[in-house]
Amino acid sequence: RLAMYQGNGILNQRVLRYLKRLKHRVNNVNKVTSHTIQNYDVVIFTEDLQINNIIKVLEQIVLEEAILVIFIHNEKLIHHFYNIQNHPYFMEINEKHLKTEWELKIPIALKYIKELTRLNAQLKQTKVQLSTMKSEQKAKRILMNKGFSEAESHHYIQQKAMALRKSKNVIVNLIIENKIDFSK
Repeated sequence: RLAMYQGNGILNQRVLRYLKRLKHRVNNVNKVTSHTIQNYDVVIFTEDLQINNIIKVLEQIVLEEAILVIFIHNEKLIHHFYNIQNHPYFMEINEKHLKTEWELKIPIALKYIKELTRLNAQLKQTKVQLSTMKSEQKAKRILMNKGFSEAESHHYIQQKAMALRKSKNVIVNLIIENKIDFSK
């Protein structure tokens, strides 16, 4: 699933023809939005696009780490992309080597980008779980300092959550912030 930033330049048209020859379905987009990121695997830009601060635009998209950004150009532009040059979500291709690089690099890059995206989502979920566990342990320690046993602390948190119709996480935070009655 390819999205190509819409342009009327010669390079843009050549790349579009090349991709259609390869039987890729390419959709033109005139801006990269969350819809673009959710529905495409790759977004392609060419150097002949009339975008103000194109380097900053590309950096912003790449650093979100949600979609592979390919920049196709005719000149050697390495010094322009020093912030994202070796970033896994960015690929720079010289038009002279388009055929070779497209056939060799793109399938591998897409495979690793999908795996990276999956692992990043899993990492975020794990960080949230770890944070929740740490908060719960901290709340239990606070209750234990007030005279509760560990089992009583756990039971107290569960009972308060049910009684107040709040999540355990909310109760834990209230305990940590000392905004809850600690009576047994």
